[in-house]
Amino acid sequence: MARIGAGFWRLAEPLHARRKKMDDQPTPQIPSEAIRNTITNTGLSIEALSQEAPVLLIFLRHLGCTFCRETLSDIREKRDYLTRKKIQPVFVHLSPEEKAAPIFEKYSLGDVPRISDPGKALYHAFGLQRGRILQLLGPRVWWRGFVVAILNGHGFGRLMGDGLQMPGVFLIYKGKVLKDFRHRTTGDRPDYEGMAEYESTH
Repeated sequence: MARIGAGFWRLAEPLHARRKKMDDQPTPQIPSEAIRNTITNTGLSIEALSQEAPVLLIFLRHLGCTFCRETLSDIREKRDYLTRKKIQPVFVHLSPEEKAAPIFEKYSLGDVPRISDPGKALYHAFGLQRGRILQLLGPRVWWRGFVVAILNGHGFGRLMGDGLQMPGVFLIYKGKVLKDFRHRTTGDRPDYEGMAEYESTH
């Protein structure tokens, strides 16, 4: 096992260096076109939904990821709270819609608007990059993964999309980003109630 681990890290070092260089770059400004032109499975754009109520735009990791399953469980549990705050959750995922639909139904989230983005165009538009080795497989991530998958019962699924893609959460109102949460590691757990707090100036 030690030899395997050492070999893995030797292979990972060049990738880690490239990811670090990418992370040192400033986060690109989110283009308004992405918010205006991206259509959810309801037929409405992100901007149109955000004109009616603040949108909590939740970018998921691949749907087999235990942290993705935790996110779906968290939003299911926070659903009543978000409704009281008049916040509309919207998911962005990496899978074809026909493969994603049963998973959202499993978590009683089939009626929540979502966007299938296998090409990651929206992930890129919002500045969400592929993770570095420590972001994906660092010691804290391993421990969190054990807690979430084994102790909390979310388990592991098969890879469904880019396993290196990082997630993120954005609060959008009337086409403007009010808040964002950019994961430092895949094991980070956003404060969804905190993200839902905002002061309207409209």
